[in-house]
Amino acid sequence: AVNLLGEQYRLAGFPEVEMQPCWAVMTVFDRPLEVAFDGAFVHHPELAWAARNASKPGRPAEEAWVLHATHGWSAGKLAEMPERVAEELVTVFLRLTRGQATPVFSRAHLWRYAAAQNPLKDGHLWDPERKFGLCGDWCHLSRVEGAFLSGAALVGRVLGLAGSEP
Repeated sequence: AVNLLGEQYRLAGFPEVEMQPCWAVMTVFDRPLEVAFDGAFVHHPELAWAARNASKPGRPAEEAWVLHATHGWSAGKLAEMPERVAEELVTVFLRLTRGQATPVFSRAHLWRYAAAQNPLKDGHLWDPERKFGLCGDWCHLSRVEGAFLSGAALVGRVLGLAGSEP
């Protein structure tokens, strides 16, 4: 575990959040895949998420997909070469979708601290003595919407202090 705040915060009772890794792959195929979805949560030991990049506004029309591996699989592949990870995840994705396309480009990236295994329940951390706060997806839900909600909760805490202290 990485402790970015230092020992005083651990001793002050702040909870430790364990972070999990995630391999992410961007792959481009030579032709469109004939699948009835643009994004899917996948229940598979290796693959957790797949999203068609062209379904997002302002993106190129090429048949590009973003694939996210499961946290457990990613943790077992921390030292793996990115090229090998990309090959494995693309193969799994094509097998699951029965895709007949050929990848023309694939690149993998390891997000070593991608998601909190145990996100905080309060949505943010606040040290009233130091008037110091932290927020982020790791504080609430471990997803992008969790980051927004965490930030909003911390802003509410800070604004609640405004005007009440010199």
